[in-house]
Amino acid sequence: MVDGRQFLSLLFDRQDYLLAISSEDENDTDEHEFDKTLDPRLLFEGGKLPMGSPMDTSASRMPSPEKAEKLEKGETVRSIHATHLRSRQPIVNTIRIHPNLNLRNLFGNLPFSSSVRANNYPEEVQDTQVNNLFLPTWAMMTVSTRPDPGSIKLVFQTILREATAMLDSGTPVEFVVETHPNVAALFDEEEFNHAGILSKWAAGMVHSVMLKGNDFTCFAYMHVFWYLMRWMISPSPETYEMIPEWLRPTPNQLFMPHINMLDYVPWPAFRELAVQIPAMQERMEWLMDMSSTLRCDWSFPIGEPIQRSEETGLPDLCPSAKS
Repeated sequence: MVDGRQFLSLLFDRQDYLLAISSEDENDTDEHEFDKTLDPRLLFEGGKLPMGSPMDTSASRMPSPEKAEKLEKGETVRSIHATHLRSRQPIVNTIRIHPNLNLRNLFGNLPFSSSVRANNYPEEVQDTQVNNLFLPTWAMMTVSTRPDPGSIKLVFQTILREATAMLDSGTPVEFVVETHPNVAALFDEEEFNHAGILSKWAAGMVHSVMLKGNDFTCFAYMHVFWYLMRWMISPSPETYEMIPEWLRPTPNQLFMPHINMLDYVPWPAFRELAVQIPAMQERMEWLMDMSSTLRCDWSFPIGEPIQRSEETGLPDLCPSAKS
């Protein structure tokens, strides 16, 4: 029971924010059976990234002369600050892609740039085509493969597997991910019982994080969980476009392994930093503070931001509340 509402239960214990990630969990990275990976270097001729690519961090990872000397002597080099450059992890050399993106639509039956080389166009045209190959941003999934601590570990994969199973069984997408979140599922048992699985999950996440569900901050946070997870379940240009710009994955989220919970932090600059620092992804006092103190301002009566959608007839936030 949460906040006096017997129809709701916590999906995880937020005290687990403060847990360390065990070595067993660290080695048990999430394997998403419904997505796939590719090496982004395959998008370029000869397997080479373009010169000056922002993803080329090889130079920045070279040890300094002082560090190299200590390493040769077998001395350990540690930073006393978790956010120091030495604590940052390198990028991975793969991109996670959802199966909704059919790579054959981009490259035909041949692998990547090979299909361009076989199209009989003049060489200069082929060079231009190879250099212009790209993956759409909406199809690049976050590298959230590090295990979340404690009971948080299962809450993201559970909804993804349940939704994927429903889609695979032929359930129409609109019945799985809905058109918008039913915010009344946060506080109304009847609305909760009639809500889709994504609204029920988002309501449970809000209650687990905030330990309540009846103020404007909770309404806003439900939108954060719902719209981002909707895209992760059913990636498309449309579901990606509906994610607020400040919530869309940052470059580091797409190229550095991290825990799932980080993807739902509202501030992009903070996500960009925390993803780089594995030490910030366990014993997360900062996340406990955020959950306890996060507030979204609404200076009008609490009932005013909710209205019935003309399209669905379900409770949703009014346009002024969304803005």
